[in-house]
Amino acid sequence: MLRLSINLALTGLALVLLGMLVLLSTSADESVWRRFDASLRQMRDLGVTVEREAINARNLNLDQEQRLAKLEADLRTGIEAVSRDLGVLYPAQPSAMARVRGAAARAFNSIQSEHSVGRDAIWAKFVALDQSTRWFVDTTDGFRRNQSAYLTNRNRLADGSRNYVQKLRAKGQAGQADLVFRAAQQVLERAQRGTDTDLEQIATIVDRLDDGGAAKPNVDAKALAGLIETMRALPPARRGMETSLADLSNGRYQRQLADLRDLVTRGHLYDLGTVNDSRVLLNVYTVLLLVVLGYFGVRLQMSHRALNRSHEALAVANTSLEERVTERTADLERALSDLKESQVQLVQAEKMSSLGQLVAGVVHEINTPLLYVLNNAAVTSENVEELRKGVEQAVELSRLVRAGGAEAGQLRKAISALAGAVEPSRALETIDEIQALSADSTEGLGQINELVKSLKDFSRLDRAAEDRFDVREGLDKTLLITKNLLKYGVEVERRFEDVPEILCAPSRINQVFINLITNAVQAMDGKGKLTIATRRRDDRVEVSVRDTGCGIAPENLPKIMDPFFTTKPVGQGTGLGLSIVRKIVDEHGGDIRVESEVGKGTEITIALPIDRAARAQAA
Repeated sequence: MLRLSINLALTGLALVLLGMLVLLSTSADESVWRRFDASLRQMRDLGVTVEREAINARNLNLDQEQRLAKLEADLRTGIEAVSRDLGVLYPAQPSAMARVRGAAARAFNSIQSEHSVGRDAIWAKFVALDQSTRWFVDTTDGFRRNQSAYLTNRNRLADGSRNYVQKLRAKGQAGQADLVFRAAQQVLERAQRGTDTDLEQIATIVDRLDDGGAAKPNVDAKALAGLIETMRALPPARRGMETSLADLSNGRYQRQLADLRDLVTRGHLYDLGTVNDSRVLLNVYTVLLLVVLGYFGVRLQMSHRALNRSHEALAVANTSLEERVTERTADLERALSDLKESQVQLVQAEKMSSLGQLVAGVVHEINTPLLYVLNNAAVTSENVEELRKGVEQAVELSRLVRAGGAEAGQLRKAISALAGAVEPSRALETIDEIQALSADSTEGLGQINELVKSLKDFSRLDRAAEDRFDVREGLDKTLLITKNLLKYGVEVERRFEDVPEILCAPSRINQVFINLITNAVQAMDGKGKLTIATRRRDDRVEVSVRDTGCGIAPENLPKIMDPFFTTKPVGQGTGLGLSIVRKIVDEHGGDIRVESEVGKGTEITIALPIDRAARAQAA
């Protein structure tokens, strides 16, 4: 009893460890992380582009308002994309599976937990980056406005001073014209250099020009005042440009982008390390399992050799050896029985694994008709309650009539109450609605019943006995329970010819169909064309499943039906599907052939005898 308890405890521990390794070896979708990283790099490039465009605008006196406005919009769009992707990578409310996987990862990495990156730290970095992005956009907007104001006033001063000087010379005021021309040129040159000293000297030049111009009675005062106002507007715009450009060029924004990217990359590498380590341990676990199986195989071989030695010594000690042979034979029979039971359990485990992959889709398919059945029941209940009021008044009137001796006033009152409670057209409409809802509910329950019957027929163990079976019906039921795998991009074409029923074990043939269809869908990555055909060839019925997937390499074709051989990544396939298919087909006296071309698809055809007993007798 103690030994049994220890074995059960060790088995449970092994299953828990296997479940944790399988859970951790399944990596998440890499596309979101790659998109997130691409968005961060794009924002870094946008920041560098903004800095370069601002410097070019300052140095070359270019009007880059539209270009900078477009870059500002791109930065806002980029930070929104980063926020969305970060919400997917590190959600505020993780799913139950994500929480379980996180707990398993923490237990798995408990020794090196200091290398993990917390969600709160990443979101804190993002909040800082979001604020910095707004600051960067506002700074760029300030530079753009100051640049536009500077170029506008610069061009206005250049054109206005030229026209004003020409008017002065035309009036014979050459000295005043030279004074204004020199002042305008000095202001333009100092504004172009943009240093603090030059901008301060502009104010002195403008004040001197303002005082000198006011002393000239023949000067166009309004034009001169406009020039002076334009000169005074240049230093603030230029100073704002330089301040904004200095802020844009200090590298703060790029550093925050790099910090967030480094932090998320470190967390991603930590997760990838967990996946890789768990996959390595899963491989080691598989090797150990194979070693254990090999050990029992060696033990079985040793028992066989011992039995042979016993037969050789039978002539020496007949009676004793007979007892030993009987004992050894009993041991071998028990071992053979255990082996057959393990084989049946292995097939059923693969079958249950297939059902486990499909159960979520079947539940979804059941949920849709169930919802509108529930809704119809609720509406029907409301309609019945509405009719109940009229029925109650009719019952009251019937009671008065049956009792006899009722006064005319009571009868009129009861009839009036019944007329008020029941509106004929409304009552008929309600009854029609109840009938329509009942019909819809019946249809929905029929859909659920069809799904449940198909699932039950596929999973029942009591159909292991031989029976007459229509392969077309089995294929239809298999397609029904795999509907969730097919409806997102797989086109199914049925080419069913009339074929007779075959004598077989229906449950096991259904296992063959589900394995072939599941493999075909996985080979197409959920998108493509699935062609299923049935035909009769002499005394056999052939079923072919063709996909438009990736195909099988020629060097792998001879091995695809070997146990535990798979071309799928570690953790995504057991390598038992086609091995079980071949075993079941062999047990039914059938054949299986595979035709495949890399990049174009694969076709697997099984041929099953119509009557195995007659075929065996003829052979």
